[in-house]
Amino acid sequence: MSESAIAIRARNLTKRYRIYHNLPTTAGEALYERIRRPFERRETEVFTALDNVTFDVYRGEVLGILGRNGAGKSTLLKVLSRVTEPTSGEAQLHGRLGSLLEVGTGFHPELTGRENIYLNGTILGMHRKEIREKFDQIVEFAEIEKFLDTQVKRFSSGMYVRLAFSVAAHVNPDILIADEVLAVGDTGFQRKCLRRMDELRNSGRTVLIVSHSPYLLMQICDRCLWLQNGKLEMIDSAAKVAQAYMAAIASASKKTKGTAVSREAVDRPAEIVAVRVMDGRDVEREEYVTQEAVTIEALVRVRRPVPDICVSVALTLSQGFVAIFGVEEEGGPVLEQLAKPGFYALRATVPADLLAPNTYYINLALKSKDSPTAMHQLTRVASFSVVNPLSTRDSWPAPVAPPMNWQINAAEDPGDLPDLTIGEASLDESEGAVGAL
Repeated sequence: MSESAIAIRARNLTKRYRIYHNLPTTAGEALYERIRRPFERRETEVFTALDNVTFDVYRGEVLGILGRNGAGKSTLLKVLSRVTEPTSGEAQLHGRLGSLLEVGTGFHPELTGRENIYLNGTILGMHRKEIREKFDQIVEFAEIEKFLDTQVKRFSSGMYVRLAFSVAAHVNPDILIADEVLAVGDTGFQRKCLRRMDELRNSGRTVLIVSHSPYLLMQICDRCLWLQNGKLEMIDSAAKVAQAYMAAIASASKKTKGTAVSREAVDRPAEIVAVRVMDGRDVEREEYVTQEAVTIEALVRVRRPVPDICVSVALTLSQGFVAIFGVEEEGGPVLEQLAKPGFYALRATVPADLLAPNTYYINLALKSKDSPTAMHQLTRVASFSVVNPLSTRDSWPAPVAPPMNWQINAAEDPGDLPDLTIGEASLDESEGAVGAL
């Protein structure tokens, strides 16, 4: 891309800190040690928080930054925000900057919320007249009207973040830098933040956001940058980086065999011994976005052949309502393999774009076709959640919400139409469904 398309250019950014060990804790101890050992040098260690990081961010792009604790994410944002200078390398930012780093940065605890709006706005480059013009919008967005004249030292962390993000977002920055802004605050405020960042992107602004949630960054970011031990591990599309990051986390942690099922002293011909819930890369997770498929794997032990075996799975909600039910009947190509003793992994995949945001509980059963009861049945043996960070809904009227591919075509006026009325009984029956819409 051309030079004019670049909003941030980072070249060989390196930041080192000197860590001192065995420092005296009082002035008296310091004086005593200086007299006792006047020529002794303090024991120090150099810690590299950023190591030769190079990348470009383009105008109108949302770039997510991933990494474990201590990877250098916050240090990178501080360098880009000019809070601290790099040890070597340089960062060029083209445009007005709005930054939201740690909770309380740019706020004075003894000042009120009203006074801190003017203080923080001025720090971010706004003129007093501009702050006055946007004051009501900032307060309304932050949802702190009742506490506007309260000292911010009495604010909760959520109120701090709401006010700080509101000021930074209303600077109308060319570049917005946010560090874990969505980690604090309720769901409603998080959605407001996401919508605001989307508005900035659509207006050609650039957004950098740090989050520990790769699922969230896949939803809102164009690209992601992955830092590991201060080094740039990977920068690519949000989906590719998030998947690689999650795979690395999974391989680094102790490998599990899913949810182990307690063994009962029952002589069953076949039983389910473990259950796993995974994504498309076989990484076990507890949370998925609506655009992802979910794979359920059951480890089955067959002690002796079972004629006409079939397996069923049901996903239920917390109230016990069955959202999805599926069954693999006898004689199918999958279950024919259970004809001899051994261990078998049975997998079923719930398609993407099917489940609405909710928590789903997994219920599994093994039975013979001719038997009225299951030889092994497990209720709520595992669970997972589906989320949609960009949705504006607080609840969903149904457990499944596949995308509806509407088609619009021109139509002729049909003339007289029958009166579409709903009878009293039908209206009562449909009231809940219509109200949910």
